[in-house]
Amino acid sequence: CLHSQILLPHLEEAASILKEHNVPVVQVDCEANDLLCSQQTIITYPTLKIFKNGHIFEGQIYRGAKITDDITQHMIQLYEASVIYLNSEDEIQPFLDNSTLPVVISRGLTALNETYQEVSLDLNDDYVFLSLLDSNDKSLSVYLPNATEPILFDADVSSLVGNPIALSQWLRVVVLPYFVDVTPDLFSKYISSSLPLGYFFYTSKEELDDYTEFFTELGKENRGHINFIALDSALYPNHVRFLNMKVQFPLFAIHN
Repeated sequence: CLHSQILLPHLEEAASILKEHNVPVVQVDCEANDLLCSQQTIITYPTLKIFKNGHIFEGQIYRGAKITDDITQHMIQLYEASVIYLNSEDEIQPFLDNSTLPVVISRGLTALNETYQEVSLDLNDDYVFLSLLDSNDKSLSVYLPNATEPILFDADVSSLVGNPIALSQWLRVVVLPYFVDVTPDLFSKYISSSLPLGYFFYTSKEELDDYTEFFTELGKENRGHINFIALDSALYPNHVRFLNMKVQFPLFAIHN
């Protein structure tokens, strides 16, 4: 189409520039590859999609100006701004004071840099990633919004080097409450953690209150091994049937 023909020279020039930053740019002919374009829900032409770390089914549509400078600037900033590099501890506090997202801080962990960068590209919509390379405090920590104490990675950090799945998994788990009356948006985060999930079905607020302390303690003791959530049995009757459990409340079940 005419619009695609107009975009092509800009895209070719952007591809040449981005190649120096290890950002590949490819062109797909949707007439010749209609199945691929259908899977990617391409409905207008031309469409530019951004895929982070090769995740081909999690692409984001580029909505900026379709000219060389804007395309290259957006892609370079997306990569470089996924981790914010700091020079001193004093620079950290403003991020902790103002961020509405969990703040991840890598201190002095140069061996983790590449893995940290890769994970930040995937998760920078949900976390703020900071790096303080010149630090004697070799640690990885997460600060939740409005929290004063960090959550420290207390295992051997070398186990995360070259293992972005392990780092992503840890980050997804540690920001979750030990036990919570779950909402639909939060429920998806528990599912994405890939850990076994303990369901507590209740029928009244009083019933939930009676068990909250108990399950919160279980959540603390089993952090990283199993998550615990509460579900209102009246709102989630299908989940009880899915777990193939007898409809008798209060009810607890674990789904692996």
